[in-house]
Amino acid sequence: MRMVMFSIFDKRAGVYLVPFPARSEVDAKRQIMASFDNSQMRETPIMKHPEDFTLMTLGSFDDESGIMTSQNPTVAAEIRDLVP
Repeated sequence: MRMVMFSIFDKRAGVYLVPFPARSEVDAKRQIMASFDNSQMRETPIMKHPEDFTLMTLGSFDDESGIMTSQNPTVAAEIRDLVP
């Protein structure tokens, strides 16, 4: 199965966080929105300053072949738009 690879970009620090796989952009957004329900997440910079973070698409990963395909990072969503 081909998974899409995402990362959250910290605009203030100018760095990408550890990438994670999702089935689609919608799935990645749901994963992020679900994490906001975690009480520990409320204490992170992402939750305290969501305007500083952007969800980015980085490429794909095929779990059958092991092949990763990269692309120029593209904006999938602004984190501030996903915060409840």
